Amino acid sequence: MSADRDAPTAPQLSADDDPATAYRPFAAGASGHVLAEGGAILVLEREGRARARGARHRYGRVAGYAATMDPPPGSSRPATLRNAAALALADAGLAPERIDVVFADAAGGTMRDRAEAEALTGLFGAGGVPVTAPKAMTGRMSAGGAAVDVATCLLAMRDGMIPPTADVRPDPSYGLDLVTGRPRPARIDHALILARGEGGFNSALVLAACPRETPPAAEPRDERASRDLPGT
Repeated sequence: MSADRDAPTAPQLSADDDPATAYRPFAAGASGHVLAEGGAILVLEREGRARARGARHRYGRVAGYAATMDPPPGSSRPATLRNAAALALADAGLAPERIDVVFADAAGGTMRDRAEAEALTGLFGAGGVPVTAPKAMTGRMSAGGAAVDVATCLLAMRDGMIPPTADVRPDPSYGLDLVTGRPRPARIDHALILARGEGGFNSALVLAACPRETPPAAEPRDERASRDLPGT
């Protein structure tokens, strides 16, 4: 088990045996994270091809992406998670205020949580965007976790609900609008998903909801012609 005091990029497993408190990202006194098993498989294709084949479910589309690497421990250069998020927004052609929710990496250790909070408040302002970490209900799935966040985000777009960060009372010093307790109704047109890996890798993905399609209007019925048809 690595300690957050050793390096801000080091993972930290929780030593808390209580399921209710073992993994509490962005909470005061957070002690690390809990490992979990799982993952998600996503089908990615061009939107035009999905339309052409008559795809019944188009949950969303990839609008932007970026990845960065943090400097090595002990470097005087700053961490680059904020840069990854800003570059992903630029790739999507969106200003920060167009983002409706952030699915956080939520490492669950004080130094890494604070670094992520500073990246978010630096980009969006304090409380400037709803933030959530549904993985607090499942644990962190390592390489499979980001794909699960993408799948969860797409379902949140579909249902108009931001899932909560369960069992967490956020530390107000982080300055985050953390969604806790219960789902928050919201229209989600654009979302930012953050992920960090060991060694300082940062990933930022922007998802956009598919345009809401209006079903074609039914042709007006000719009541006079109906009366003239036999059997009507």
